[in-house]
Amino acid sequence: MRYLYLFAAVLYAGTAGAQTLTVPATADEGSAVIFTYDELPDAMFYQDQITINFGDGTSLVTNAIGRTARLSIAHTYQDDAHGAPYTVTVTEDDLEAGPVESTGQIEIRNVVPVVTLPPSYTVSAGRFSGNVPVTDPGNDDIRAQVNYGDGTIQNFGFAFRRGIPLNHIYYATGTYNLVVTVWDDDSAIAGGSASVHVTGTIPQPEIAIQNFAGLLVKGEVGQTYEIQKADALESTNWTSLVYLYLTNNPHLWIDLDTNSTKRFYRAIAR
Repeated sequence: MRYLYLFAAVLYAGTAGAQTLTVPATADEGSAVIFTYDELPDAMFYQDQITINFGDGTSLVTNAIGRTARLSIAHTYQDDAHGAPYTVTVTEDDLEAGPVESTGQIEIRNVVPVVTLPPSYTVSAGRFSGNVPVTDPGNDDIRAQVNYGDGTIQNFGFAFRRGIPLNHIYYATGTYNLVVTVWDDDSAIAGGSASVHVTGTIPQPEIAIQNFAGLLVKGEVGQTYEIQKADALESTNWTSLVYLYLTNNPHLWIDLDTNSTKRFYRAIAR
């Protein structure tokens, strides 16, 4: 005797329109954001392709297991949208219902940069150098202004994202108030200040005139000195001749201009 067995299989597909995309209303730039995407469970063996467009030029393609019915998606926005929200789009390529699209919007807030300065600096020989760290979780461009406290102000354009270089010469001992101010590309302002204690200055150069129209400049190796000339010692009209970088001490420099019958020289540290 032969028996004929009949099997019936019923597959349940997700219902179109039952998808839910949950998007946080706001988040900070540089911080991870969690999105959730829910759907009605599919049959056990169904896998639907999911494409997530985060709205900032990046996207992700993944598969959703039908019985799982939920996706948790983490994403970090590197920059705010400068006043406009990002639109998040999830497209599910459902095998039965076809492509299903869900959208949501999220506002990414700008985060103010942070300037890190020590309480004070000590400068023993007039030349002050260093680097001021600037941190910003967003991918922001930074411009800066450095006030060295002696009347010198240095400005930097949108070129320094994570550090402000300091390079200055103090010509008098004393305590100066260093102020660093930064702006990000959303005009958020941050800053800090520190005391600069200058205990010594760069030695003033000496000039010895040689009998062959040469100047013997004594100064600091590695320092730049401006050589100036005038026709009278009491003149207020000094003319720059050359910027002399000392590779050795003393340094011989020869003035090749022989048209003047009398000339006075002076050197200034730069």
